[in-house]
Amino acid sequence: MLLVHGMLRQRPDVTPRSWPVYHGYASELARRGVAAAMLDHELVDGFHYPEAIQTVLAGLDTVRAADGVSGDRVAVWAFSFGGPLLLPVMARAEPWLRCVAGTYPLLSAELMPSWPDVPAALAGLGKRPLILTTVEHEMPDLVPGQTSFVRAAQGAGADLRHIAVPTAAHGFDLQTPTEQARTAVTPALDQLVATLLR
Repeated sequence: MLLVHGMLRQRPDVTPRSWPVYHGYASELARRGVAAAMLDHELVDGFHYPEAIQTVLAGLDTVRAADGVSGDRVAVWAFSFGGPLLLPVMARAEPWLRCVAGTYPLLSAELMPSWPDVPAALAGLGKRPLILTTVEHEMPDLVPGQTSFVRAAQGAGADLRHIAVPTAAHGFDLQTPTEQARTAVTPALDQLVATLLR
């Protein structure tokens, strides 16, 4: 599993690879028998998606080649403004890609010229599981893209597993842990792990 963080307004002293939230996700995946990797990419102080996707693709190559990893069973899980990085991964339709997931993601390619659009991404993914977690109190700019994406996935017959989290806000898993947050995160973990270990 490759975990992909969102956009940062400026480079922090502690980069996402060291954030407790991603250590938590990775630790739980490892506990369940899935190797988890996290990388820092170029979505800092701007929409540097062309650079970031090259880092993500290189990270996938590194993960797949690592000792003890089943390189033919890989998933990508993107968060927040890292969501558009899922679209090229989906569109490439690599045989080793087993599923993708997005948590409160931006799901639009409008900001990136020559980026795969949603129909092309869904066509590439085919019938592989697509696990999407959305929140009731989302950032307003992200809602239209999420709604449009869900409709497109349903219309394309995608294997969409939509987890809608009531009363939660964008970044809920970065806050103090609550039972509601655990209830929201656990189904996504369950489905991703089941797909990778199948």
